[in-house]
Amino acid sequence: MEKSPRNTKQRRTLAQVFAGADQPLSVEEAWVRVRRLQPRVALGTMYRNVRGLLEQGELAVVHFPGQAARYELEGKAHHHHFECRSCNQAFDLSGCTDKVRFKVPRSFKVHGHEIIVYGLCAKCAAKR
Repeated sequence: MEKSPRNTKQRRTLAQVFAGADQPLSVEEAWVRVRRLQPRVALGTMYRNVRGLLEQGELAVVHFPGQAARYELEGKAHHHHFECRSCNQAFDLSGCTDKVRFKVPRSFKVHGHEIIVYGLCAKCAAKR
């Protein structure tokens, strides 16, 4: 019999943080937000709980080249991401344009795509 994960206060708070985030978060970014609600939560606890939420299918991994993984709720509508080159925060970009054309050879089968837009977020752009 497979052991079901414990539904601890920390795991519930972490799930709440991801549900309220409008951007993919690293474990460390999620930890900062969780600590606002539960100041004594350890970083190791966050890694364990992120792993548990991944195993349960509640989180999806978002990969940015050359960076640690970020996470967001599983099941979001198709979207892409924006990464600020100044503060390194990532943001969701809703939807997808049909103007993007890929030159894929005829015999290839495309299963999906990921687009990352880079620049400055509004806060960082206002500082310059």
